[in-house]
Amino acid sequence: LSPMWKPFSVSLNKLCNNDPRAPLLFQIFDWNPSGNEDFIGEFRASFEELQRRNTFELINPKKTSKRGYRNSGELMVLKAM
Repeated sequence: LSPMWKPFSVSLNKLCNNDPRAPLLFQIFDWNPSGNEDFIGEFRASFEELQRRNTFELINPKKTSKRGYRNSGELMVLKAM
């Protein structure tokens, strides 16, 4: 999978109550036409981190105990402002 999402805007107030250092949880799902979304993985980052870094590993907690599991992919943030 290599999805590209349309750009979207969320005010800093709604995103993190105007605290750019507040921890945020991002959960990524694969949408299916049947309505059963598949959980891919998640990562935690603050808005400040989104501005500094552009790549985040997606971790599926249910898979971390599997031998050889590293991640379920990566999410790239092209712009955070």
